[in-house]
Amino acid sequence: MISQVSKFKLLDRGFNDTLVLIPGWATDYRIFSALDLDYNYLMTDKFYPFNFNAELAGFLNKERIDKVSLFGWSLGGFLAGGFALKNPDRINELILISIRKKFERAALEEIK
Repeated sequence: MISQVSKFKLLDRGFNDTLVLIPGWATDYRIFSALDLDYNYLMTDKFYPFNFNAELAGFLNKERIDKVSLFGWSLGGFLAGGFALKNPDRINELILISIRKKFERAALEEIK
């Protein structure tokens, strides 16, 4: 079995703070392309939610980034919240957009 791991890309935009952009289940990093916020961006080039907390912590350690802000959209909001709960000392702020516990079947069919 091939191991699937998330891949991260750090975009240094010349700001002091870094914002981790975490997409939802039916999207990737491109969902954030219209954003122009006063942060450096840490994006998921490849995104697999199953080991996300450990992979993000490992990347932050490797890059010597002590604290970040998290921007989670949809499923990414749940992952951001989970990371923040386990790593509160590493979080500047938590931004959760469009999270919901359950999608109705009709809504999923419409998305498909």
